[in-house]
Amino acid sequence: MSDAARLAKMRIQRDPEFASATISVAVPRDIGDGEFAILHKPIIERIRDITGCPCLSGRVKVVLEDLFNEVIQVDLKSGASIGR
Repeated sequence: MSDAARLAKMRIQRDPEFASATISVAVPRDIGDGEFAILHKPIIERIRDITGCPCLSGRVKVVLEDLFNEVIQVDLKSGASIGR
């Protein structure tokens, strides 16, 4: 994978019943220390959006996943699976 194509994908799941949220972050399997340092800021920004402050108050879980090798895309016209 080229350096230009290295991405992390964030997904936010909110649980209104328990007033909590989970931020799932999919990262490349070989992510390095420098990339983790870059990823820190957008994670804190999402936590601030959810809680109103940049603290991990117990209401937000952050889960890092190295799932890029498991991504399957589905063509919504034909139903064909792409990537596996």
